[in-house]
Amino acid sequence: MYQKKIISCLSLIVFSMNLIAMNEAISYNADIVKRKRILMASNNKPKDKLILITCMDTRINPYALFGISSGEAHILRNAGGIVTEDVIRSILLSMHALGTNQIMIVKETNCGLTGLNDNTFRADLMNKFKTDTVVPQQFYGFSDLKENIKQQMQKIKNHPWIPNDIKIRGFILDIKTGGLNEVKP
Repeated sequence: MYQKKIISCLSLIVFSMNLIAMNEAISYNADIVKRKRILMASNNKPKDKLILITCMDTRINPYALFGISSGEAHILRNAGGIVTEDVIRSILLSMHALGTNQIMIVKETNCGLTGLNDNTFRADLMNKFKTDTVVPQQFYGFSDLKENIKQQMQKIKNHPWIPNDIKIRGFILDIKTGGLNEVKP
């Protein structure tokens, strides 16, 4: 009986600790609103007509690294900075409804998807949870960062609803220095 209560209390403590970051973000937002320090842009159309596709890696701060302010660019982030179906959807809406005309793909050195084997990762998850799922169909692991950037640029260029004259550039972000090295298609 006591063991069950202790385990239940420990579970509640761990759950509460996991919510601290979320609660801090909510509290910060409430403080900004209270002080009327609204940091949002006045227009949903990116002033610089730029789409930035990058990884969700917490070491990447696109605002600081690229001098972007709120309202200047659409920033699309996911694991690995991969051009997925949803990223294509966002690009199409950004370009055709909101006027963007240039795309920058930035992927970092030491990306967590480098060397990830999709099949092995899926098998590990299936083993852990004793079930399979339909989504996601792919985790998009890769072995060569430069080649992967070229592949992402090609996915965009090959889409029939993306104009041929769209400016697309790819870069490797050196995670140690913050410097960019351009990858030519």
